[in-house]
Amino acid sequence: SSRSYVMTHIAIAKLKGFDSWDSEERETLFEIAIKNSQVYGVLNDSDVKSFYKTLLENSKTLSKNARAIKKIIEE
Repeated sequence: SSRSYVMTHIAIAKLKGFDSWDSEERETLFEIAIKNSQVYGVLNDSDVKSFYKTLLENSKTLSKNARAIKKIIEE
């Protein structure tokens, strides 16, 4: 429920400490990135981009949300 860019970066820093996301958790994080304007707005900042790239790389299949994020961070 990030309400500011600073809080988004703090949350991402904390989330980077975990590396064993299951598919449901990854999908929740993809959905958050699409629906939360604060997260969406900083998807291409290096820390956020790196976090989501790792999530994408660890996904066997990509959902609609995951594909949308991939497109954004690869542009």
